Amino acid sequence: DVIRRALTWNTLAFLLTMLFVVRPLSVWIATFGTLKRNEALLLGWIAPRGIVAVAVSSLFATLLEDLGRRGDSRFYFSGAEQITPLAFAMVFVTVVLHGFTIGPLARRLGLARKERPGVLLVGVNPWSIDLAKVLKDVGIEPILADNNWRRLRPAREAGLNTFFGEVLSEEAEVRLDHAAFDQVVGLSANEPYNALVSGHFAPELGRHRVYQLSAQDTEEEDPRAIGMGTRGRTLIRRGRGYDSLIRDHYRGWTFGKTKLTDEYDLEDYREDRPKVDLIAEIRPDGTLIFLGPNREAKGGEGVTLISFGPAREVEVATEPEEIAAD
Repeated sequence: DVIRRALTWNTLAFLLTMLFVVRPLSVWIATFGTLKRNEALLLGWIAPRGIVAVAVSSLFATLLEDLGRRGDSRFYFSGAEQITPLAFAMVFVTVVLHGFTIGPLARRLGLARKERPGVLLVGVNPWSIDLAKVLKDVGIEPILADNNWRRLRPAREAGLNTFFGEVLSEEAEVRLDHAAFDQVVGLSANEPYNALVSGHFAPELGRHRVYQLSAQDTEEEDPRAIGMGTRGRTLIRRGRGYDSLIRDHYRGWTFGKTKLTDEYDLEDYREDRPKVDLIAEIRPDGTLIFLGPNREAKGGEGVTLISFGPAREVEVATEPEEIAAD
């Protein structure tokens, strides 16, 4: 019945007036002299309504109808019963229409980001700096974030994009460009902090786009550890935590990038480098996929693998007797 009452010519006129007159005019007046023309046009078009508009309008509609039913002419409001249907129609039209047009309009006005979103690496250390370097080499723009200025110094000296501050703070909501990344990885030595970072960004990006290192350097599940439902997805594999990665880094392990072909596929790579940890793979279209438990590399022609492992000559000579014989 609500839908039937909303579908009238008066409703259509109301919607067109709100979309093409009221909203653009109010934005133009409020932002006159502060926004460029294309920015004002985009802001004037985007105004989706939701559950708040429906709830508030329904409340006032009920109150006005109740006052009108009392019979006192002072409290008679003609058309109060139309407020709720109009609110529903406004919500439906704006959500659908703006949802489908925001991208094309932003690109047409030159306001859409042309660069592919990068990845936010939270927690600066030698391992995360080297990971950022190899990601940048393959065309993925990393942002290294830390609240310690001294830890950020090597990243700045390497020419990497950095953010100094607490990513969980309200200040970061303003200073940190959230459009510059679509994935977050917690790489600090503090596992609960990594879980907090993952929980903070999960509602915005989706839990499938937030990652963190394993909780501990052991294969057994620790019942005292943070639950899987309140932390990010595990990077690399379970048991491959911060301590073991830093230890191997100082032992000389390095990051590598390998592009697969028809002649050299994923199986050849695994046979050639059995001891490396696969961190991520970059698809031919530039999509970055972080790997971990239940997220095995798929490979394929043109896929680039990001790995962390020992030097090739060290990996081949694994037995002490063989090294001694050489």
